Amino acid sequence: MSARRRQAALFAGVAGTAAACVLPDGFLPVHMAAHALLVSLAAPLVVFGLPRRAATRLAGLHPAAAWSAFVGAQWAFHLGPLFPRMLEQPALDQLEHAILLATAVVFWLPVAGRRPLRHPLDGPGRTLYLFLALPATDLVGLWFMASGRVAAGTAMIAAMLPLGAAAFAATWRWVAREEDRMIRWERYGGSPG
Repeated sequence: MSARRRQAALFAGVAGTAAACVLPDGFLPVHMAAHALLVSLAAPLVVFGLPRRAATRLAGLHPAAAWSAFVGAQWAFHLGPLFPRMLEQPALDQLEHAILLATAVVFWLPVAGRRPLRHPLDGPGRTLYLFLALPATDLVGLWFMASGRVAAGTAMIAAMLPLGAAAFAATWRWVAREEDRMIRWERYGGSPG
């Protein structure tokens, strides 16, 4: 990715973060959509735009720990006793936004971060990492729906669609790369690697 595209991605990610943080909190579906867009759209754009040195410094966490922090933050803030407090106190809500963004950036680094990473994910690892995050984050939306807040749950699940798109893109890329390796192997003989 060129430097200009990285800068544009970083700018878009920061703008998306700002937009998510200033959306009105009085309407729960808007609030939930803002959270989901913050972690599924703004955070990966920030990761795409990070300079190599910053990405390398942030990428020290093992992918399993990054995944757990991301999913854990989603559950802790939305399924527990913290949720009503966040809605009532604007300062706590902004702290929640900061934590959700930080855990999302760490989550997206093994998938979208620039190389070299300390713990890179290969094709199948990247696919599994993303696909396992989908039901884990969708459980929050389903919980909202089951507790009678259908619009909030629907907004959250719909706004997390970029995560699903990334999972499908990672799978497609991995399968295409494997197919190319096998074609080379058949054409030239020897090892598919």
